[in-house]
Amino acid sequence: MSATLNTAAYGGSFGQALEMSAVSNVAAVGAGAIGQFNLDHGLTKDGLPGQLAYVGMHSALGCAASAAEGTGCAGGAIGGAISAATANEIATAVTGGQGNPSSAQLAMITTATTLLGGGIAAALGQDVAGAMNAAENETLNNTCGSENPNGCGAKLAAAGAIAGGAVGVAGSLGLDAATGGLNVVATPAEVAGTSALGGAIGGAFGSALDWWSAHGGASFNSSDSEAGSTAADGSNGAQGGTSVPPVPDGLVGDQSDPRAGPNKGGKRHTSGPLTPENGGTGDYERDLETLTGGTRPWQPGDKAPPGSQVGQNGIFGRPQNSSGGKSIDIPPNGNKPHETLHY
Repeated sequence: MSATLNTAAYGGSFGQALEMSAVSNVAAVGAGAIGQFNLDHGLTKDGLPGQLAYVGMHSALGCAASAAEGTGCAGGAIGGAISAATANEIATAVTGGQGNPSSAQLAMITTATTLLGGGIAAALGQDVAGAMNAAENETLNNTCGSENPNGCGAKLAAAGAIAGGAVGVAGSLGLDAATGGLNVVATPAEVAGTSALGGAIGGAFGSALDWWSAHGGASFNSSDSEAGSTAADGSNGAQGGTSVPPVPDGLVGDQSDPRAGPNKGGKRHTSGPLTPENGGTGDYERDLETLTGGTRPWQPGDKAPPGSQVGQNGIFGRPQNSSGGKSIDIPPNGNKPHETLHY
């Protein structure tokens, strides 16, 4: 997106601007895919080899994106790696370990990783812009959908609309100059058209990232649990009329499990099975019943992956997740991040 905005501000090739915008969006989807893979497979909880693999994937993505944008592989590789290695610790420090960073906190986290990546690249004599772009991409697009199942689509659509409008302004000003002002009448329509196109492109890439996130563990807003607590007949009950348990306001999974720990900058948390003090038995079906009061099969329109067992309070179970195991997803509530219990 930055290349597109720079074109609007300083001039340049319209085609190059669109190419850079596409590269940025592809990199965003890639960062989210790596983050989801880590969430499902617990790379960063698998000791040094897993942590190195996670950092290496983000480094490779940063290299590829930076090279495609013309800023060279090395800077992007450094930025992606530095952000992947430090973002979670920075997020923990900024949020006090509470997870669910606010927009202001996310801006602080992104600024810190971006400056750190750019500073290290500068110290090593590599491209600073490439490093900063890669660090920003890793931080933001590892988290952009966590608080909203349509978050990435909305954010990238908005960014695309802004960038598209900027491209339209730049292109229209060029035509105005070339035609001696005859194109001025058409300028508003041109800007509106390119803005709409940019929004469509950004929204498409963002929606793809949201889809990926949903198929590895969808995120709900806390309001979803409230909206889902009323049954179709108007009663406040689960399937069969039983009471709907509230969404937990604290972590309820086993934190001694080797997979346990925060993910996506603290916006999600991976845990082991439901603990006995929270009613856990170690059995997926029985624990899902305890947390939901009863489930129904997945239906089109649910904010959960197809095949899920969906509770009225927004909690859902996945009989087979992307790593082949069973898991229960609990939406965020207050300061508690989205928690996935693995069985």
